[in-house]
Amino acid sequence: MMKVYIRRLVLICLSLGGMQLLPAQDYLKALNDADKYFGQRISHFSNGDVLVGNSSVEALRTGGGGTVYLTRLDVCGNTSWSLAYHRDEEYMEIKDVIVNEADEIFAYGSAYIGLDELIFLLKVDGKGHILKFQLFEPETVDHFSYSIDLKDGLLMAYGLILDFNTKKYGFIAVFNESLSFRWGVKFTPFESVGDARITNSGGFLCRSGPFLIKLSPEGQWEWGKQLDEGMQQIPIAGPLEVNDGYVLEVFGSGHAFFCKIDMQGRLVWTSDQFPSKASGADMDILPDGKIIATYSTDNGIEGHLCYLILSEQGQILERRALQTTPPTDPGQTYQTTVRKDRRVIAVNPDRFKPGTTPLPAFLLQISWPPVTGDCTEWVSLPETELLSPVGNLQFVPLDTVTTATVMTPIGSTIIMSHEFPTPYREACVDGPETGVIRIDSLLSCTEDWLVDLPGPDYVWTDGHPEYSRLLTESGTYQARNEDCGNVSLYEYILTRENCPCSIYIPTAFSPNNDGYNDLLQCYAGCELSDLRIRIFNRWGVLVFDGLSPAAAWDGTYRGSPSDSGIYIILVNYFWRNEAGTVQQATVSQELTLIR
Repeated sequence: MMKVYIRRLVLICLSLGGMQLLPAQDYLKALNDADKYFGQRISHFSNGDVLVGNSSVEALRTGGGGTVYLTRLDVCGNTSWSLAYHRDEEYMEIKDVIVNEADEIFAYGSAYIGLDELIFLLKVDGKGHILKFQLFEPETVDHFSYSIDLKDGLLMAYGLILDFNTKKYGFIAVFNESLSFRWGVKFTPFESVGDARITNSGGFLCRSGPFLIKLSPEGQWEWGKQLDEGMQQIPIAGPLEVNDGYVLEVFGSGHAFFCKIDMQGRLVWTSDQFPSKASGADMDILPDGKIIATYSTDNGIEGHLCYLILSEQGQILERRALQTTPPTDPGQTYQTTVRKDRRVIAVNPDRFKPGTTPLPAFLLQISWPPVTGDCTEWVSLPETELLSPVGNLQFVPLDTVTTATVMTPIGSTIIMSHEFPTPYREACVDGPETGVIRIDSLLSCTEDWLVDLPGPDYVWTDGHPEYSRLLTESGTYQARNEDCGNVSLYEYILTRENCPCSIYIPTAFSPNNDGYNDLLQCYAGCELSDLRIRIFNRWGVLVFDGLSPAAAWDGTYRGSPSDSGIYIILVNYFWRNEAGTVQQATVSQELTLIR
């Protein structure tokens, strides 16, 4: 039988101050209470949804209240779920997040137990359910987490170790996707900021202050470079791997520029200089091979989110600044390409600039190339702001010391989660409410449910690729359209009647070692959680007692063959029904043993 419920109708979009809804797929989401969070990082799922990771500023200030936050937003900017993950009275700080091809989430950061500083790795599924949490203790005293990367099933964690003699080491720690430590290496010299990436060849390129260190896929040192100490600039972003090299951003005296090095760390080109904050750009490669960089500027009065397009030869082709209503004053930015024609930018507050703005932190999804909305406009920046490339830029050889290091897992680690209100609101307009259409189906034991989506603009939210879908397991399956101005969500809720679990017991068997019917086993039509087989001879003597679903009688009793004849078999078995309740049943019958 089938029942259809309309939970609420799609509402006509409201507006503020006469502003209309942004173009479909574009959104501007303000981070509520932005002064309570820091370190907003983003990644994306295979269906275009966005993952945002955040930490608590209060935890950073007090060293307690170890809570990190993960939020999933759909392609229209609606919150699918928001969860807080915490440990009792212990500090945690998220530094980076990434989503793998199976839409599993990995979060990485720093943690404390008492005065011991640790690193943590948290793995959750696409709905936020905890799959695994692990604390690791690096060697020596102080260690800080920076970034993670994921390639071919290997998870790289990058950070800082401060030795007892105050020498700074960087570390690369490699884990599998089950969060088991594989190997680690540390290296010096090192500074207190940086980033690292797994290269396309499986090696590692690490940036820290003026230092660049290249490691092989096994963690062996390949080369080290240092920006010439006579320069007044320092690398603040990258590395981004491009064709036959890597791109970095270098900053000094209110201006930044990009440079490319080859696979051996030799300088290839430098771009013109442009005004920028020191927070560092986030770079990505466009489908045509050009580079897009998002960054922040400050003219002394207000700041702007900007992007620029860089050719493969290092020419600045385009620079634009975002004008918004309400205004912003951004700090660190991060971007992710959710689809070829769409990207999302996460903007964090400028922690080094006093005062507040109406929109200190936000998420912006834009079509590519971007279009102007009713409260957003991309304004071209004047070429007169550009300065000529820095002369005599040099990366000189760096003497590097590398040694093995370990990450010791901390046992009995527990993390808890709870829902918390979505931290995002519409910054430009009140968006439309989502119309939810719920379809329930109660099926018998032998039925399945073939569902065709209501139209070609609908997709399954769990990434199922086909328009039609055969539903066989109990649960809720969601599909949504991709018209953000007229959002609707279908929920297909499949439940089954409580089905009996049938069990088959042979009526005869012949344990004569001829390869046919030599063992007596039971066969179930469902997955059993437990089973007990007891077999009695004609005088009521228990000749076999099996205590598992795989139990099998070979026709012997106390090591000797049992006589041919009639036996009684009694089977008690247990299974879990569709609602998760354990059920049990007992069957008995005669059994003939033939020799």
